[in-house]
Amino acid sequence: MAILVDGQSFLQEAEDIPYSEYPFELMLWGEWKTDHPDGLVLTEIFWQ
Repeated sequence: MAILVDGQSFLQEAEDIPYSEYPFELMLWGEWKTDHPDGLVLTEIFWQ
């Protein structure tokens, strides 16, 4: 997975992403889909 910050791509594991830590919760796909039935998931990576 990757994120785009100010036009620069970062792998999610990168130590130098210019953002503070943000709390998250790991869950199974089925659990997420049940909790967010209208949610969308991006499945492509757009590298520059």
